[in-house]
Amino acid sequence: MKIHAILVFSAALALSGNANAGSLGVTFGFNNDELGGTYASDHPIYNIPLYNIPVNAYPYTATWDERAEELASSGIDFVAPVIRGNYPNSNWGNPAELSRLITGLSNRGATCKIAIFDDNASTWGGQYTSVPGNSGKLFDVGDQNNWKYVWDQNYKIFYQTVPDAWRYKINGRPLIILWTGNVGMTNMNGNLSRLLTYVRQQCQSTFGFNPYIVVPPDWLQNDPTSNNSSIVDGVQGWFGMSTPYTVSTFNGTKIGACAPAFNFVGNGNNMVIDPNHGLTFDNDLANTVNQCVLTLCEGFTDYAENCAMDRVRNLDSSGNSLSYNQTGYDYPNQRINKLRKYSANPFPSTLKEEVEDCDTFGGASGGTGFYRNGSIKIENTSDAGGGYDVGNIQNNEWFEWQEVPVEGNVNFTVRVATTAASCKVHFVIDGSTKPSVTLPNTGGWQSWTTVNAGTFSFPSGSLHTIRLVCETGSMNVNWWQLAPVLNGSVYHLVCQSSRMALDNGGSMVAGAPVTQYYQANNNANQEWKLVDVGGGWFNLVCQKSGMALDNGGSTTDGATVTQYSVGSGNINQYWKLVPMNGGYYHVICQKSNKALDNKGSTTPSSTVWQWSDGGVGNANQNWSLRFVR
Repeated sequence: MKIHAILVFSAALALSGNANAGSLGVTFGFNNDELGGTYASDHPIYNIPLYNIPVNAYPYTATWDERAEELASSGIDFVAPVIRGNYPNSNWGNPAELSRLITGLSNRGATCKIAIFDDNASTWGGQYTSVPGNSGKLFDVGDQNNWKYVWDQNYKIFYQTVPDAWRYKINGRPLIILWTGNVGMTNMNGNLSRLLTYVRQQCQSTFGFNPYIVVPPDWLQNDPTSNNSSIVDGVQGWFGMSTPYTVSTFNGTKIGACAPAFNFVGNGNNMVIDPNHGLTFDNDLANTVNQCVLTLCEGFTDYAENCAMDRVRNLDSSGNSLSYNQTGYDYPNQRINKLRKYSANPFPSTLKEEVEDCDTFGGASGGTGFYRNGSIKIENTSDAGGGYDVGNIQNNEWFEWQEVPVEGNVNFTVRVATTAASCKVHFVIDGSTKPSVTLPNTGGWQSWTTVNAGTFSFPSGSLHTIRLVCETGSMNVNWWQLAPVLNGSVYHLVCQSSRMALDNGGSMVAGAPVTQYYQANNNANQEWKLVDVGGGWFNLVCQKSGMALDNGGSTTDGATVTQYSVGSGNINQYWKLVPMNGGYYHVICQKSNKALDNKGSTTPSSTVWQWSDGGVGNANQNWSLRFVR
């Protein structure tokens, strides 16, 4: 049985284009069982999804959307679907189906891109041996007629399906990761390198790019001619039962791979990685993301090997609680929270929590098992963004989330619909009950409004237990969301594409260029105070120099951003923070109407400039806010 793994890539090297320093990604299975809600197995399955997947409901639209919401919530940089080609089996992981993933990610406001993970033991071996006459044969890598299983029936379809804007790239080159250089194949020596050269030629001639290809160590062992930077760009070492994470170096580039857990016991197998209440995954990511160019985590949807990272059910079909020993999770969102913790934006300042995806709930009556198990009435919503809401709310019904990342001065809002007057809700945060809020009559059960539920303060870098309590019934609830109170707060501004903080370089000189540098606590060079100047505009004042971020009066793309003495009415220094997906902001100068941009550099001390706003998906212009005080 092949071990599937999530590769998490992290950057200690300088990258350009849209690759992130310390990038984090996951493998993602999408065969018929994983999309169709089938869990039959010859060994115990613990990681059954929280979401009750509609059984065999092709084209699995609702499942794709829910998976996309989970990926968006995790904050990862890329998802690597496990593609296995389209012939003769079209339901093992057909890349043509990925248009549905793109639709879901777009609808859910995800910031992650899409890479190839080639489960080539199945792609080359499994598909090849399923053709009549090939049963029992090994895939001959040297036979160029067999390369159609790699290119024509797999990679080519992927790139025809996934547009350039959605492809995850390193140095501007779409990423391909291969699982094995040995399983199910023969005649590798001298031919694995030929095959990769062919793939590069086809990518260049058909789509106009040279891919960034990552292979396993046994690839180089079985074909030493591949040990060449013109053939292979990087190596991933996968994981093992005694080594839940690895860091591999090839040509000076480090790549990490890990698994949060693993349990495949039965049918002659005894493969186990203990999740240890999430500590294994924490240790994996702590030892990979911060030193590697990329880290790949195995198994976002890998329930079959109990290696999943999606939300896992904590109630059985009768509504009985499932223990840690029965699921491998302490609570449903645990591994999504771990991914977010090591993402480029671990404290998204506009975090949104869907009520149907809470960790625990109580006080309800009824519930049908639609969407998830237990006594909770979940229904489709016609609210903007689609998805689901929780209806038929009862007096004192509540919903709770664990280890929620919240810092700074934060406003809470709740999305509600009701035909009643004087309905009330309140939050309970770490056991402290907050004031009640009265809801307006919205005029219909699907007529939605957003209600201010209060402003609260949290320490920097802190995690919290948050409960939403519906004091009265007669309402529907969709989600709750955070929004930072910007005026007077001091933040680090951290760029998504480099994971580096805006930094004045320690200069006290007016006109000195502003740079980016590794984020560090207690570094006044990186501390920027937001001062409201009216109309939604702010001065960003460096706490080291007392000077404001300034575009120098230029309206030209590529003009270097500097610091300058704060001047009243100086629109060179007026900046608006425009919310983007994933809790990021574009920082727009009033003078030029251009965005703060890190040039795509991951080099410390490199200067930042202004550039025309690239809109959603431009990681060079995406800045997260990390609260200081």
